[in-house]
Amino acid sequence: MDDFGFLKTMALHGETWVLYSLFACSILSGGIIIDRLWVLRRERHALEVLEAGIMKLIDFADWNGAAKLAKTVGGGASSMLMSALRSTKDGVASMEERVAFTRGRVRKSLEKRLLVLGTLGNNSPFIGLFGTVLGVIKAFNDMQDSTEGASAAMKGLSEALIATAVGLIVAIPAVMFFNGLSKQVEDILNDSDGLIHVLYARIKSSHPGGPAESGEKSEKG
Repeated sequence: MDDFGFLKTMALHGETWVLYSLFACSILSGGIIIDRLWVLRRERHALEVLEAGIMKLIDFADWNGAAKLAKTVGGGASSMLMSALRSTKDGVASMEERVAFTRGRVRKSLEKRLLVLGTLGNNSPFIGLFGTVLGVIKAFNDMQDSTEGASAAMKGLSEALIATAVGLIVAIPAVMFFNGLSKQVEDILNDSDGLIHVLYARIKSSHPGGPAESGEKSEKG
């Protein structure tokens, strides 16, 4: 066997093993989609519950009540709110730094495995095309060894094209859900930011001796 014997053997196995690879990719893609849909739906519900109950507490500067509600509801928005409430006495600038750090962690959690989904969506067509190329190589090799000639080659070519079709079948839903889920992540983070900015506005407008001014006095001291 020459130096390219392994590659030739792999090629002559045709697109079958590529199809199995694409099948595995489809299962992985489906699992990620289901997982992220469930996580983001739970996150959206938690945000809606938090928004419904937190506004009144913020209006009355009930920071303890707001903290208890956020702890009960859970979710990324609650984590950001808790980070802000822990530093109300330090002023808005300190709150913004804490919230920015927590926001980054929340984004990372919400986007978990989305990179894998995007990679599958972008590369599955190429994997399918690779399978088609291998199928074409096998078809022409079979044509040389077969008495049927061109008819054998045409049959092999038609089978080889299945790999490209399967690659597209895997890629299209993966790309669609990647875009849709990424948009949901951005929407959740933006809505969470809006809630936090309401808190900032309330603290900035606090009466003398409130959290914002206390923070400023402590800095001057």
